[in-house]
Amino acid sequence: MSDQESEGLNICVFMYYGSDSSLGDGGLFEDAPLDNTPASARNSPLPPRPQRSSLRRAPTPVTYTSTDEEALAPLPIDDLLQLSGDDHIEHSAIGAVLLRRMERTVASFGLPPTEFMHMLKFCECLVSGSMVLATLFPGVFSPGDIDLYVSDTFKASVLGCLRRNGYTSVRSVFPWIQRGAPSTMPSFHPNAVAPASFGGFGPPSTVFPSAFPPQALQPALSNKGNADEILEIFEIHNDVGQKINVIVSVGQAILPLIRFHSTLVMNYISHHGVVVLHRLTLGRIGIKNLSPEGMSSRTKRCYAKYHKRGFHILGRAPDGHVCEKDGDCLQTPRSLFDEHVEHFKFPGYEDEPEHVLRLSEARILRWRSAAASSCKSSSVEECGFYLCNDQSRGTFFLYLNFSFLKLPSIMHFLTLIS
Repeated sequence: MSDQESEGLNICVFMYYGSDSSLGDGGLFEDAPLDNTPASARNSPLPPRPQRSSLRRAPTPVTYTSTDEEALAPLPIDDLLQLSGDDHIEHSAIGAVLLRRMERTVASFGLPPTEFMHMLKFCECLVSGSMVLATLFPGVFSPGDIDLYVSDTFKASVLGCLRRNGYTSVRSVFPWIQRGAPSTMPSFHPNAVAPASFGGFGPPSTVFPSAFPPQALQPALSNKGNADEILEIFEIHNDVGQKINVIVSVGQAILPLIRFHSTLVMNYISHHGVVVLHRLTLGRIGIKNLSPEGMSSRTKRCYAKYHKRGFHILGRAPDGHVCEKDGDCLQTPRSLFDEHVEHFKFPGYEDEPEHVLRLSEARILRWRSAAASSCKSSSVEECGFYLCNDQSRGTFFLYLNFSFLKLPSIMHFLTLIS
């Protein structure tokens, strides 16, 4: 275990093969289309991958030598990285450009950018979903909403901050009853207050879940994450109809991001910068994070949506990678603190070590893709997993998916909290 990952914490462990019982965006809701240090000495450069050049969009030819933010404002992240790599701009300028873009988007939703940034910092919440891609690649589409991920500890503070800024229409869209597989015990939200007829395990309703058709799961929430990692989801509107989605995690705010439908949207905006968990995203490429048998038609439509926007979502890492070592390989165990993470720090945080900043998201976060079996290697370790600290809850979750049974088994182990 690395120095950045402390021991002795309550932890939440999930092992899974990747069914598509998703709730979270990684693009859930529809969006409106539309120092001169040499690069080799920088802490987190984008490593060259010549064998994948055919998959990357050729950067727009650039001749800029100025660091004027107005000149850099319309450039996508791949062009900004080219300028930085050629020493035309300082690497720190990228974070400043991304911050300005994010602030303009936040202001367009009627939120004061400074107060919004304070909320991200002091409520330990994150922006994820399509808004992050729109920040990295301006002009491709305009985000139709903002997705905020927060722990249950700070839920009330976030909702209060949004209410003060005009977001007063609140609708709870999760939890709802999850219909179980045929001939199995139905699965319910773990915190639901159950009637006695269910022996203390069931929904807050006397209606047996088989009465609900499969389509009762709301289609608009097909990609916000997974029900196992989410406590609640709120849709909040202001007077002019703009929407913010607040997704409440069972533990750390970052936890649902690991279960997004593809690596393309495994990115987030924190108070300290923009963090991209998979560097292929910077080349407009994503890898599916679901096993083929776990993909719903809604998820396939979501993939098609991003394809129309100029992104590529592949079934596995491009040929030529080193299995279990390359950061893009689905079988490689990953960490929030490993060298494959790209972190664009906002002004004021340039001198802070990246791993120290990311400790505000989680002290321990390790995972392997739910689609690890899609990579054609000889490894027998094809089971996805993730491990995340959870200091606010005393519940250990072990999620097992036995391939020979073709259905999930969920065991909840409750610890005693003094």
